[in-house]
Amino acid sequence: MLIPKIMHCKSKLLFNIVERSSQLTMQSKKPSVLSRCITLAKELNIISTPILMRTPTYPQWVSLKSCFYNKLFCLKKIETASVEYIQHYSEATEPFRAEWDFILTDGSKSDTSTTFAVTNSDGATISVGALPTYCSAFTAEAAALHEAVMFASQTSKKHLICSDSKSVIEALQNPKNDMLLINMIRNIIYEKKDAIKIMWVPGHAGIKGNEVADERANKARMQPLHFFNHFTPKDLRRYASNYLAGKLTHDWAAYHHYYKLNNPRGTKPIFPSDSPCRGIRTFVRLRIGHAIPTHSHLLNGVLKPPCSYCNIPDLSVQHLLDECPGLSQIRTTVFGSSKPSDHLKLANSDNINAFLKFQILAKLNI
Repeated sequence: MLIPKIMHCKSKLLFNIVERSSQLTMQSKKPSVLSRCITLAKELNIISTPILMRTPTYPQWVSLKSCFYNKLFCLKKIETASVEYIQHYSEATEPFRAEWDFILTDGSKSDTSTTFAVTNSDGATISVGALPTYCSAFTAEAAALHEAVMFASQTSKKHLICSDSKSVIEALQNPKNDMLLINMIRNIIYEKKDAIKIMWVPGHAGIKGNEVADERANKARMQPLHFFNHFTPKDLRRYASNYLAGKLTHDWAAYHHYYKLNNPRGTKPIFPSDSPCRGIRTFVRLRIGHAIPTHSHLLNGVLKPPCSYCNIPDLSVQHLLDECPGLSQIRTTVFGSSKPSDHLKLANSDNINAFLKFQILAKLNI
């Protein structure tokens, strides 16, 4: 999926090409892959413009381990009661209460909205915002953390930022994760590494500040908010994949072809590994309705021939399998009383072998 790569360009050359392509007004008869991706991005109404990712300001070899306070990481949620979490949180944060201000963040995701909130220890709102609906809870949590470190970096005080998203904190600690939003947070932490620490706290465990931030993020769904364009590559990949899958389903529903009778949902068949290639080839051609007896005249530029078994002029795969009186005895021998074309709906070994046997007995050149 190229859309995330053209929205967050790591190469100056790619960025220039994307910019030029997005400004073209005339559509080419044979658009490039890049042009098709840009067109798809417009169809998806992705609320963003391509940007050139800058090299992180912090040296890659510098560890930011001291900026993360993971005292509660070792406590498993399924084994720890809320009362224990509150006690451990109180003990872990005691050394910071005198000189550090506390900031709490939370993100919220529903079917219709993606929001986040940043509050202080008194419950006052520092920042609240909305993201595109295709963004995940991870993106919402990361956006909240970004706003929190932005706020903390603009003051002279020390801040302990509490987040209930383990996945975001782990992404920040993973040097191989080079997502734009994660790098933006890392850059700020590096510049203010003596004044900013990030701590994981469990969500929905009764910790007062976290509950306030969670409530504020949920309430934000019903309010007009400042809109942020943050997203991750995974958000766009999932959004585009769902869109294309829905479009394919819609197009297939309106598709009129013999093959649709044998594959109503338009799913890709998976053939058994032990089936012979000849059998699979026969099965596929009969399934799509294109075989040598029925379609070779199109390639040879001649008139369509009649059925060689009963001489009817309207020759088709369905006729050969279900209707031709000249093949009725072979049909009964192979398929019994069942309708042969019904066996084309399921690509298993028994059906593939049955059609191969039918072809051999009927001496059909499929």
